[in-house]
Amino acid sequence: MQERQVPWHQRPVLRLFDESGEAPQVERVTLLEFFQSVYAPLKLVGKSKHSFSLYATAINFATRFARREVFIDELDDEFMAGFQSWRLTQVEPPTVNRDYRYLMSMWRLARRKKRKESGRPYNEQDIEVEPLDEYEREVKCWSLDELEKLLSAARAVQLDMFEEVPAPDWWVALLLVIYYTGARCTACMSIRLEDVDFSLGTITVR
Repeated sequence: MQERQVPWHQRPVLRLFDESGEAPQVERVTLLEFFQSVYAPLKLVGKSKHSFSLYATAINFATRFARREVFIDELDDEFMAGFQSWRLTQVEPPTVNRDYRYLMSMWRLARRKKRKESGRPYNEQDIEVEPLDEYEREVKCWSLDELEKLLSAARAVQLDMFEEVPAPDWWVALLLVIYYTGARCTACMSIRLEDVDFSLGTITVR
């Protein structure tokens, strides 16, 4: 008779024990706590708000998958495989892989820090679940005719100012940066004056 597998979210919170059978005096941290107190201060200094939001999104979906807060030491093959399958019912493989990369990045840092502190790996086994295969997506962009229509609409904007810049100029600049760089709208929205090098004619997208 085949054993019925219990869904991950229905399993009890794991308890770690030392050799004596007593619960060790270690503080377990959730994904969100680890991100806020350890990962972000070490890895995301100087990064845009968009970078923070991507990690927050991955943590949020991991929590929704588990239906409770997830501890950083609970990330393992079973969790990641289940998470991928669950996310795949909602979004395409590239988006699943994005969340996977952010969760794995936090897990790797936690593992390195734990190994450095104790001389032992954070988890007994590596996470062997791989990213999903991605299909090659067709690149789509505005035609010159479509771009001109967008620019005409932007120049006709009736607002006076937007973020201390004439609104029509602001929208035209945003559309042109998106068109010529191919960057996402959210990334372009995070560009600041210090990211623009007028002498070299370059923009740094963070």
